[in-house]
Amino acid sequence: MDLVFRAPSTARIAWALLREEHGLVLELCQDIARHKTLARLEDSVAQIRWKSGGQDRKPIQDGLIVAVFRHYESRAGQPLLHDHAVVSIRARRPDAKAAWGNLSADSMLEHIVAVGTLYFMEQVSARLGWTWEPREVTPGRRPVMEIAGIDQRLIGWQSTRRQQIADALSVLTADYEERQGHPPGERAAYALDRQAADRTRPPKRQVPRSLTELREGLQPETDHGRRWYSVLLGLRG
Repeated sequence: MDLVFRAPSTARIAWALLREEHGLVLELCQDIARHKTLARLEDSVAQIRWKSGGQDRKPIQDGLIVAVFRHYESRAGQPLLHDHAVVSIRARRPDAKAAWGNLSADSMLEHIVAVGTLYFMEQVSARLGWTWEPREVTPGRRPVMEIAGIDQRLIGWQSTRRQQIADALSVLTADYEERQGHPPGERAAYALDRQAADRTRPPKRQVPRSLTELREGLQPETDHGRRWYSVLLGLRG
């Protein structure tokens, strides 16, 4: 099971553009948030299932088996700070035999985004003094938390990948509503979002680029870009 840790969009842009000490602090915030999230999942969320259909579920014993690695590049070739936590699907049952069984993946996936974002926000606010505000990205869906003072248009300026997913998602959502006769609920909407991401996923680059090269490619080249880049630089203070 691959759990992906990504900061909110405005924080990822700040990490890519501000560089220097702010970038290092944001990486530290992500490290701490990821560690706390995995500990929370291990202690309070992870369940092992057995019997037909996984009817019996109980907390795991002896913890999770996890391998963590960091990526700096998105599929679109842009700088994107994100971590992969590959979790073994096998864990021990909480009984005297401590036999091995399979984790319940749905309980893990339901918590990772909300818990990870909360821990990340706490760290950023404590270490950099930045504040957060809710923003509606998709009508009818939960708002997302972004850094206050960074205009939403800055995200759109560099987020070509997100737009590709949004375009595919609108088609998938319309098809769903035609088949089912109603809009998708939260769980179905999440599944459609993942399907849209898979359909629009570009192939991986054959030749990797350094982080310096990635950041050099994310410079504002238009009046619009320079305007919001200057707003972002105001966070340095």
